[in-house]
Amino acid sequence: MRIFRFTAAFAVATMLALASRPAHACDDQYETSYDLHDRATTVVLGKLDSLAGTKGSLTVIETFKGSAGAKLTLTVDVRSTCSPNMKVGQQGVVFLDASGAMLGEYDGFERNAKVIAALRGYSSSTAETRAKALLDLAVSKDWSPSYRAAFALANRPELVGALDSKAKDRVIARLPKVMRKEHPLTFVAARTRDARTAKLVGKLAGAARLKAVMSGTFQAETDPARLADKIALAATSVIDRVAAMERCEQLRGRSLAPFTSYSAASEQPDWKQLAEACRTGKPI
Repeated sequence: MRIFRFTAAFAVATMLALASRPAHACDDQYETSYDLHDRATTVVLGKLDSLAGTKGSLTVIETFKGSAGAKLTLTVDVRSTCSPNMKVGQQGVVFLDASGAMLGEYDGFERNAKVIAALRGYSSSTAETRAKALLDLAVSKDWSPSYRAAFALANRPELVGALDSKAKDRVIARLPKVMRKEHPLTFVAARTRDARTAKLVGKLAGAARLKAVMSGTFQAETDPARLADKIALAATSVIDRVAAMERCEQLRGRSLAPFTSYSAASEQPDWKQLAEACRTGKPI
């Protein structure tokens, strides 16, 4: 198992999970549909009625976020390889910013029925429902959708914290089947700090940082400033820095940096930058 030793393996797995994308990435940032949902002002499920030149017409079937009328006019350059893969007659979810522009480039028209169902639940106002929507897909056997859902869940500490005991049971049941296949459900499991997870992850080579996440070393600390000081201090061990950053994200109730950027063994994070994010509560 190499996922915690170097990010190349994790990157390859990510590329496989994004197999529907063009060979060249249209941007440098990996965003799931759930990330696009968070960035968008309006998220709707609709049917594409027409598409010509740079304009498309969409009949709104369901609004997941924001507000929308019965029809939407979309601006999209279908001549670009970075444009959404969409055809007239198809149904899909679109993510629009405040100006009405589509987000997500190639991934901006989500047509996978399972992902659409997860997005519907993810649109809930309650953390428990949002967490369950991601978990249901994360523990499924459909590799790419499960990978993306687990990746999204792992990067949302407030939703991992909303998983109840039955949800954790589902994670533990699925984990042995995927943790040696570069699947991010391993990261979700680590963040639950379940004792059963510790036994499983403890068998993996290079899992010291994830063990630090599960250790709860700083669970008694309630001051982000003190955690930030610990993270910034060069004399602090990497293990303690990871544990302090994990605790800080718990206290802040949100992701301050991609979880894998500091929890994967091969990463060399900018600890001062992470410390500042912890201190201010502003994500990197």
